[in-house]
Amino acid sequence: MIESRPRFTTRLLATLALSAPALKAHACQMIDGDGGLVCDMVVGDAYEALAETPENAMSARVASAVNRARKLAQAQKYADMAAALKPALALKSQTPREKFALQQMAFVANYGVGDYRGAADALGAALESGVAPDAKVGGLLAGMTQIYYRAGDYPHTIDAGSRYIAHDGPDADIHMLVGQARYITKDFPAAMDSFRAALKVAADQKLDVSEEWLRLLVSGAYQLHDNAQVIAALEQLVASYPKPEHWRDLLQMVAYAYRDPALLDVYRLRLATGVMAKPADYTEMVALALEQNLPGEARAVLERGYASGAVAADAAARDRITASIQERIDADQLDLAHTSAPTGDGDIAIGEALRSYGRYDEAIAAIERGLARGASDPDAAHLRLGMTNLSAGRTDAAQQAFLAITPGTMSAQLARLWVLAAAKENAAVRVVTAAPE
Repeated sequence: MIESRPRFTTRLLATLALSAPALKAHACQMIDGDGGLVCDMVVGDAYEALAETPENAMSARVASAVNRARKLAQAQKYADMAAALKPALALKSQTPREKFALQQMAFVANYGVGDYRGAADALGAALESGVAPDAKVGGLLAGMTQIYYRAGDYPHTIDAGSRYIAHDGPDADIHMLVGQARYITKDFPAAMDSFRAALKVAADQKLDVSEEWLRLLVSGAYQLHDNAQVIAALEQLVASYPKPEHWRDLLQMVAYAYRDPALLDVYRLRLATGVMAKPADYTEMVALALEQNLPGEARAVLERGYASGAVAADAAARDRITASIQERIDADQLDLAHTSAPTGDGDIAIGEALRSYGRYDEAIAAIERGLARGASDPDAAHLRLGMTNLSAGRTDAAQQAFLAITPGTMSAQLARLWVLAAAKENAAVRVVTAAPE
């Protein structure tokens, strides 16, 4: 399970703003692994709320408890602070403003002793006093969301976060916390809704999205057992964080989703993105290329495997394998020199063979000719045209070819991955080819 520590937002800090200079001079920095809240912000807000109440309107017990608690907060004696507040908090005759101030100070005491649920409950009670300025309601709800999450109280996290969004509008951090709470409680469809809402807000506001957020999206999709959503989430992850392990996971899912028809294309992408490592990866790709009558590509793949050290072979074995493939290449080159295709599909096959030898201009011309004559699978033909243009460094032409593919098809999926692979390299991605003959 992927979890993250909640991040305290600037909205909460702004809500708990310090205005009393005397308190600011004695900041009671709360111990928090993230360097989180500064409790004098809350104490200052509570002091300000009480200061607005005429002295004769505040009971002696409340005034005494507040003054003592404030001094204890400055000394960071939170357990003593909680004890000092207890009698005043138990009074049934509190005015709404007294309750607002006392509960904020109770938040400080509870948070200081590590009672996070009690701290969040205190913020909720301050909100329920009815005197919280509307500008501070959102911050109180954000604080409740974050601290309930830290306390492991996920139903209250969801409730407070949902109330925050209803009051202040979409917030990426709050959507993610609500989503994580829903994930942990195994409400995976609702969690995915929250994750997607958070990412939309981040995109709309041009905010950076953390790798962890995108990993949560992937994990949620896995829990739904929805391969299409998993692939879509992995594409988002790869687009922002093109690490080899993310590419490996994405291509594994694509291979699983489309099986044999996409297998050679998946291997091509693995090679282009640097996630081929095992000897079996290279030997399987060589075999697939030979099955599709692409000996030039087979030789180029094998040479890459030898050069990287991933494929080991003694000199004699290497010579035998290379000689066998070279025989296929010689026959293929002869056919290319003397064969004219009777159909559009034949032209496209010739174009793919020419691409495997690095003869990109001729390959592009052949595939375009095949498309003009009519292809049985125009989407696959446009995919090959786009790949060949990428190999030739013509990214604009590749993009135009990919845009001609029918959305939702296997070819469209593969085209998106080639675009992502090209973006990873910040340049044209070359489909592996043999040296030009």
